[in-house]
Amino acid sequence: MDSNDKLMVDDAEAAALLSISPDDLEWLAVTGQLDPILIRGRRLFDTAQLQQLIVTYRTVQSRGTRSDENKHSQHAAPHAGSTTALV
Repeated sequence: MDSNDKLMVDDAEAAALLSISPDDLEWLAVTGQLDPILIRGRRLFDTAQLQQLIVTYRTVQSRGTRSDENKHSQHAAPHAGSTTALV
């Protein structure tokens, strides 16, 4: 591990790493999407958890994109010989 790699960061640094506001970081913590810990009275965020949050949001967004594509294809005309009735 590089000496510059941090395992834990405070609120300000976590918000900066995610490029979000401190209020948005607080919302992520309150809603349980991030799980800060207290060490000697300081609230800290695990940098691995911050990275996982990004992966999760990216996955959810890509599912939404595919879902939107599926919605469009569901409205297409049925294939010849299809037994699916349109309602």
